[in-house]
Amino acid sequence: MPSIRNRVDNNLLFFDLRVDGIRCREQTLLPDNKANRKKLQVILDQIESEIAAGTFVYANYFPGSKALKRLAKLGHGNQAKTETTVASEQVVKCLAEVSVAAGPLFKDFAKTWFDERSIEWRRSHIKSLLSTMNGHLVPHFGEKVVGNITKSEVLEFRAQLGKVKGRGDMSGLSPKRINEIMGLLRQIINEAADRFEFTSPLLNIKKLRQRKTDVEPFSLGDVQRILASVRPVGIPAHRDQ
Repeated sequence: MPSIRNRVDNNLLFFDLRVDGIRCREQTLLPDNKANRKKLQVILDQIESEIAAGTFVYANYFPGSKALKRLAKLGHGNQAKTETTVASEQVVKCLAEVSVAAGPLFKDFAKTWFDERSIEWRRSHIKSLLSTMNGHLVPHFGEKVVGNITKSEVLEFRAQLGKVKGRGDMSGLSPKRINEIMGLLRQIINEAADRFEFTSPLLNIKKLRQRKTDVEPFSLGDVQRILASVRPVGIPAHRDQ
């Protein structure tokens, strides 16, 4: 029987239901309280009514759910389609107010990702990544659900990095440093996209172009001294007898 439950780790409500014997759970961003449970119950009552009548279509309620692919693979293709069903004005209103989450909050997944990967890194690298993650990524994206982060938000974040005060007289972070920060964000989000089956917002976002540094290890005087001490090709070095 469909029900409304709450997660122990974050106290957020989620739908727990079975579609033709297949268990599906849909996380929301609503904290567990009486008002929010009442709001979700309105939706659940409509779902139960449609299931009993044989008219329930999963995508009507959870259009971005990763469960749609699972239902389609198991032969429940009708559940992956969006069809028109009759819903009361109250149900429509409640649906509009409910944000269904695709995955955990960024701060939670970033910690999980870091804990899983840190065994691969040296201490110096761990320290550097922690500084980037806690100094830039978590403050900006921490309270956002990983699957709800948009491309425009990512581009806005990158633009803000260009305005952050850099070292010395620099008015913003260098393209190299921005690429490093964005690279870490890309790794975290891409892994989340793979696990929770959403499209990464960093897809097709290219690295900033970095200026090539002219390397001049020797001064003109150094070059002249080197040339003066180099023997011509084919002439053996002088040996004292």
